[in-house]
Amino acid sequence: DSLPEALADRFDLYLRCATPNPAAARDLDLDGGYRAILGNHYARLEYATFSPQVSARRVYAMARIEKALGDREAAARLVFVAGADDILAAHAAASAT
Repeated sequence: DSLPEALADRFDLYLRCATPNPAAARDLDLDGGYRAILGNHYARLEYATFSPQVSARRVYAMARIEKALGDREAAARLVFVAGADDILAAHAAASAT
């Protein structure tokens, strides 16, 4: 499920958690069978390709993250996920003029 665009735009980046934290199962004192159930469930999930819309907030977030990481591509992938290649190409084209 996804958040409404107006709410999703408030987040600087997206992190997909494809598996539960292994320490959580250990901390809950689950035996190996229960841990396997959790792992198998998450392994079978399919995730839709996600590409957030361009907005002033997201462009600003990408610029801030790039400055912090020193890596434009990583910043684009964190903020724009599947749309990162398009954002990087647009940036390169605009910078070349």
